[in-house]
Amino acid sequence: MNAFTVSYRGSGFSWSPERQVIFHRSRVYVHEGQTPTSPSHDLAHLLIAMSSDLLWLPQGDPDEIRIAEYNAVFLERFLSNAYNCVVLQSIGPSEVLAKTLQYARWFVEQHYAPFPIAAEEAYRQFCWGIHANALSCLAAHFFVQRARELKVEQRNGCWDMRLQPRVTPILDRNGWKFQKLVRQGMERITSLRTPSKRCAGTSSPWSSTCLIPTDTQRLRQRAPGSTAEDVPYAKSKSSVRKTDRMLRR
Repeated sequence: MNAFTVSYRGSGFSWSPERQVIFHRSRVYVHEGQTPTSPSHDLAHLLIAMSSDLLWLPQGDPDEIRIAEYNAVFLERFLSNAYNCVVLQSIGPSEVLAKTLQYARWFVEQHYAPFPIAAEEAYRQFCWGIHANALSCLAAHFFVQRARELKVEQRNGCWDMRLQPRVTPILDRNGWKFQKLVRQGMERITSLRTPSKRCAGTSSPWSSTCLIPTDTQRLRQRAPGSTAEDVPYAKSKSSVRKTDRMLRR
């Protein structure tokens, strides 16, 4: 083991405008030069590594890189939406997953095309691979990092974070609300797992049973910031209202 690897033992990331490093156990990813992504994106890669069986390392086979980026982008967008809901109050609880799914489809079909698998299959694999309990606990680190990023006007300076599976930062009241919302979302995502590309007992892989929108053509024509009304949910409106009430307590 060389000195470089020793300096990045454990799990964490180090981010600067000139150099970005993500490390987990014995695997280290280094990107030299400018990047358009934020430190919280690198943290999303790390959270995937620590709380799932999914691809997370953005290096190696091109198709695997694309899937690893999808997993990190999906999680980053989901957690950012949860933060916006709780702290900024710019969206409602019922929009967190809806906006995440819209952005994930745009990422697969437009931003990162050609993608090796369909959007619905990428989402199915995410549902099966994520560990809801582990991610819900580790999400506290994202809450802290996102708050730090929003306090500065420019992406400058250096950002570092070391994570341990059973050690989480102390959260304020908003932090606990954020973690509760994340846990509810993760439980919802993993509760309706399907064994194949098509949902069991349905004719379409985009059935609401999969927690995925049905009107795919309409969604393809919309920008990632479309409203929640464009995405039907598996749960009824009464369930959504119940979730809203719980989060306001």
